[in-house]
Amino acid sequence: MSLESRKIIPEVTAIKHIGELDGIRGIAIVLVVLYHSHVSFFVQMGWSGVDLFFVLSGFLITSILLNTKSSPSYFSSFYARRMLRILPLYFIYLFVYFWVALPVAHNFGRAEAFTGSGQLWFWLYLQNWWSGSGTLWLAHFWSLGVEEQFYLVWPLLVFLLSRRALAYCSALPLLVCLLLRIIFIRRHFPPEVITRVTVFRIDTLAIGGLVAILVACGIRQTRYKLPALLGAALVGVGICWMPAHSKLMLTVGYTGVAIASAYVVFYAVTNTGAPEGFSRVLRSQILQRLGKYSYGIYILHLPIIRWVAIERGKIINHYHPGELAYGGIFILTTVIGCSASYSAALLSWNLVEKHFLRLKGRFGYGTGDAPFDERELQESMQRELAPF
Repeated sequence: MSLESRKIIPEVTAIKHIGELDGIRGIAIVLVVLYHSHVSFFVQMGWSGVDLFFVLSGFLITSILLNTKSSPSYFSSFYARRMLRILPLYFIYLFVYFWVALPVAHNFGRAEAFTGSGQLWFWLYLQNWWSGSGTLWLAHFWSLGVEEQFYLVWPLLVFLLSRRALAYCSALPLLVCLLLRIIFIRRHFPPEVITRVTVFRIDTLAIGGLVAILVACGIRQTRYKLPALLGAALVGVGICWMPAHSKLMLTVGYTGVAIASAYVVFYAVTNTGAPEGFSRVLRSQILQRLGKYSYGIYILHLPIIRWVAIERGKIINHYHPGELAYGGIFILTTVIGCSASYSAALLSWNLVEKHFLRLKGRFGYGTGDAPFDERELQESMQRELAPF
């Protein structure tokens, strides 16, 4: 049966909240935070949490766009809601960094740890194109640039194209981005460029959109889902064990991680509420809470983690502990850094984020040609991720 002829299922994923997706967010943010904490196992594979976020975000946003396509306020409501979710905490962080922390650092002779260069790139969400985007306290924001640039174009494509054409458009970047990465790697472009520049990374967001199209068109069943999920996970883990900046990792490795992440999202969506082990794990309370606050954790964790690492280095240099004591100090400081990151995100949610989210009610999608449940749609948008 063709994509065009399939009946749209009533429980469209952008409308109905799927708890398992919060669990995937929780897994993704754990990978990222432990990666930046330099926990040995996660140093090799924790970066893949960003790709998992990309796929999940592509899925959620495309689902919302598909379900609101007939709304008279399709574009204005989408972008207004998007800005209310993404911009407040991000801009507050930039303001504190550039206009509070930076002057204080200069005043106390700590300017070497902070830099004010490239400020305009960050305010315009173009930091992933800036050659200095590795700024110590802002290094993780490259992914926010990739995502927001992608969504400048994606709503227009969803609006203009049929579902069949959009499915092809979602699948095409897998090939195009792979070819571009191969070409530019052969031309000896720096690995950081391949990792951060939008044209090399949109395949991960696009394949999330493809999953949303397939699910919205009723493709919810595949044979041997659980074995295939395990296989996808093993492929993803195996690829992540390639050297991070090897040619193989920067080319086919990224493609493999994107496909594996897409299947994990597809499995979670099409097995929501299932009693199987993995679905039950995704619905666990700890992953649900981590997923709920994942955006705040991502925005705020890096300065906390790196400050803890600096203090840990001072302790180790002063006391010169043995191997066992060093391990204990490392574990303790890692727990402190992770706990502080979660606490900061919880604080930001209650002081900043949830208050802006309440304003989304002013930007409804209207009635259009199809009925919209505004309450459920708002709930979905509140949980919508703007990962990196």
